[in-house]
Amino acid sequence: MNKIKQYQHEVLFKNFTSLKFLLFVIFLLFCFSPLENFTTNAMASLRLGPVEAVESEVDDLEEAAEEHWQKIYYDNNCNYNPEPEDCAEEAGIPSHVIDHWFDDSETREEMNLEADYYISLLYDTQPLLDRGDGVYGGTVKFADFSGSDTDDLALSGIDADKNYRLSLHKNRNGGFNSTPDTEPLDGEGDGLEQSSLIFADFSGDSDLDMAVAGRDSNQDERMMILENQSGFAYDASAEKPLKNNDDGTGVWDAALAAGDMTGNGVPNLVVSGRDVNDSPQLIIYHKDKYSDTYATHWQPMADTGGGLWGGDLALGNFTSRYEDLSSVGYQDLVAAGRTGQPGDGQPKLNLYDTRRSDSPAELDSPFEEGLWFSALDLADFTGNHRLDLAAAGLDNNNQPRLLLFENIGDGNFILHDEPMVDDGGGLSGADLELGDLTGNGYPDLVAAGRDANYDPRLIVFVNEGNGDFKKYSEPLADNPELDAEGLWSASVSLGDYTGDGRLDLAATGSITYAHYSDHYYHLNLEPRLFLFKNPVR
Repeated sequence: MNKIKQYQHEVLFKNFTSLKFLLFVIFLLFCFSPLENFTTNAMASLRLGPVEAVESEVDDLEEAAEEHWQKIYYDNNCNYNPEPEDCAEEAGIPSHVIDHWFDDSETREEMNLEADYYISLLYDTQPLLDRGDGVYGGTVKFADFSGSDTDDLALSGIDADKNYRLSLHKNRNGGFNSTPDTEPLDGEGDGLEQSSLIFADFSGDSDLDMAVAGRDSNQDERMMILENQSGFAYDASAEKPLKNNDDGTGVWDAALAAGDMTGNGVPNLVVSGRDVNDSPQLIIYHKDKYSDTYATHWQPMADTGGGLWGGDLALGNFTSRYEDLSSVGYQDLVAAGRTGQPGDGQPKLNLYDTRRSDSPAELDSPFEEGLWFSALDLADFTGNHRLDLAAAGLDNNNQPRLLLFENIGDGNFILHDEPMVDDGGGLSGADLELGDLTGNGYPDLVAAGRDANYDPRLIVFVNEGNGDFKKYSEPLADNPELDAEGLWSASVSLGDYTGDGRLDLAATGSITYAHYSDHYYHLNLEPRLFLFKNPVR
């Protein structure tokens, strides 16, 4: 007889005076209820005291909870349900297991079931409401550039007062001051528009350096690496200005990426955008390991249009299994954007294999229509141990798209899903990022931009475990107090600024959409910066 039945009999003997009556009750239960139900729902109905009172039952409940774990969180997709108790009940989990599991937080913690498989994106703050409100045409980025072991915040772009911004904000106990801790370009054009910024250790001292590209308020194209001086001091006078090399000027309508493509242990810098002559560029820079010299390593489109602008870049070892340590040093390249000058050219989505470092090869594109005003990210969202691809932007018919491509091996991608095909079509003026918001080991997706109806959107999609994404929420549209439906000319970043081990969200862009023609934006843009925390329950 198992422990739960022993406990039932002990309780019944104490509360009923007649053994015959007890045997009669048990006989009826066995006659009219399957044995499985007797150990679950029937047992629950007979309990006369809290389950925590008897240690043997607690042990059995832990076993029952573990037994039902798969059923709750995978078979019934409770990993994206904001109320997992309700989902468990709908799945037919016995009520006594639910009570024990969800009401007794101490036991739940001991069982290592403490709130892993859910999202609780809660609006936190708009840290720049009294200082430009936010930015559009730029980038927001979480990164621990101050060395505090929590994510700091950096952003570039144009604020509500039409100021060009490049500002860095230290994390202060899970929050940020509206006044920047440093503005590296203050007095040199103040900031950058149509810009990109990334962090990487280019100098090899374990501090995060910053690469930036864009157009400053003096209408000069910039492209530079600012080294982190002693933990948190980005001095523009100490920049490594790539425009002083023999590689041309800086770029705007820019995108940046960094990763070790040459296997020397130092990140390469990949740059795309328009130069001073509005000519598109796509350049991979190489830094010698033992000097501060940057030189052009490769220009993938030198013979096919020169480069791309108004797009995005992503690096990752997608030509082989990314967990293969023998090829971990190689970072393949995805590049999206438009060729030619404004009014000319066409959108592209190009893939490059860098395993042959002396002669990188262009691969077949998974999407010949191309994408511009676009965003890219790589992650294994199908669970096949290969890096898959998420992409958004305008195709060659000027239709916004949101596309998920599965990597089927050796850098070959096939279309896996279009999660917005019946909900606005897709996104342009977009940004997106893959990251595990639920804590279940599968990358989820955050995407922002304007859809085919010209509505700004900010959408969180949850990965159901097989690379199929279901819309979980629209954090702005779902909160009427924020007076915003979504974001255009957007940037999003996932990082842990609250320090609880879970991914939080920063999102910036304009809550209104601007029409672009004759090299000018029409309509009054309203940039905002929103922070959403994803706390442990």
